[in-house]
Formats: sequence, C-alpha cells, structure tokens
Amino acid sequence: MNSFASARVVVVAGENCGRPLAQSLTRMGLSTVTVVASPQEAQLLCEASRADICVVVLQRPVPDEVPPWSADAEAPGRSAGVPSLLVADVVTPQVAKAARNSGYFGTMAVGLPPQMLYRSVRALLQRRRRHIGATAMVESEQQDPVAVGVARALSSDVWYGGKVKLQ
Repeated sequence: MNSFASARVVVVAGENCGRPLAQSLTRMGLSTVTVVASPQEAQLLCEASRADICVVVLQRPVPDEVPPWSADAEAPGRSAGVPSLLVADVVTPQVAKAARNSGYFGTMAVGLPPQMLYRSVRALLQRRRRHIGATAMVESEQQDPVAVGVARALSSDVWYGGKVKLQ
C-alpha cells in the first residue's frame, strides 16, 4: 500500500446502504472498494490480506427485527490487524464505547460531510502504514535495544504523538 489511491477498502453494509458510501469513496480517489454483506465476509478478506481498511455500516433499526450486527460485534479486521471504522446513523456515547471495546478505531455518523470521511480513512491508512513499518523494522534484523524500543513505542496503541528525544 503506497498511497491513498491504491488502498483496498472493504465496506460492510446491508442491501442498499453500502452503495452510496462505496461511490463516495470511489469519488475520493480510492480505486479498490469492495462491498460485502456481512462482517464474516470482511473478516475473511482481512485475514487473506486483501484489505487495508474495513468500514462497517450499522443498519437502521427496524421495529420487531433483530439487526444482523451491532456495535458490540467484534471489528472484522481486529484479528488480522486491519483498522476498522464504524459508521452509524447516530453516534451516542454508548455506541462509541461499545465500538471501542469491540476493536474499532473510530466511529462516525452517516450524515457527516465527505471531507470527514476522507480524513478518517486517511488517518486509518496512516495508522496501518505505521504499524506495518514498525513491525517490519522490528522483525527484519536484530537491532540495538534502543531502536527496537522506539519502534515499539511508535507502533503502540497508546502513542498519540509528541516529540521523541533520542540521546
């Protein structure tokens, strides 16, 4: 994955709600957008290394129907290390907390402007790229302990930015 245009995005959506999202992602410049019907299909694609990002769309609740998946379901790319984004009609604190606990890297509302979706996808791609680069650097050859510690700190989930001073 060299750039935004070559990223492979998997959209998990129901019958008709995934097509507009896939079209907006394609208009942004992504060349490979795959729409699947269930999180299990997306998980298979992630484990086969055919996805860089998963975008899961929560379906609108219909009275007297059980939704096929919810924010409590595990993120499709969690086991393969692929970042996932949850898109819901309304993002409440309960939905955001359930998504965080399930392994999603973020939640966003359906009605947000395309620029916010673009920024979120770029951030997830950057996170994936950093994770892959740090993992490859650690696994490639035996290095001194300071370099390995810095690489692990940069790829850690608790690292959010700031300056690293090397002496």
